[in-house]
Amino acid sequence: MTAKTDAQRQQEKRTRDKLREDERLARLLARRITLDVYKGTDYALIRCMVRAGIEEPHDIITRLIHGADRLSDAELAALVSLPSVSRKPVTNEKKEITCATGASAAASRPQA
Repeated sequence: MTAKTDAQRQQEKRTRDKLREDERLARLLARRITLDVYKGTDYALIRCMVRAGIEEPHDIITRLIHGADRLSDAELAALVSLPSVSRKPVTNEKKEITCATGASAAASRPQA
């Protein structure tokens, strides 16, 4: 039996680490959602991210889901029954932002 090289040991370590990561995700992840996002929805998502100071789309979506879960049944019904095209414009500091697809949108972030 020959001794393992450093490269072989490192490769085995990477394989073990990947298995651990896969097992961790299997324990934590309930499901994966793949979502097509249209331009208007993407702009709204980007505006929410800028206003909240959050840089990752999955982070703001997770926070919005948990926030909606805390609403009463009546509040949730009122929220989801809103027409998707109407939104109150937010004024204050304007910032031009670009989404992953390269499209840009103007967003406002209320000043503190």
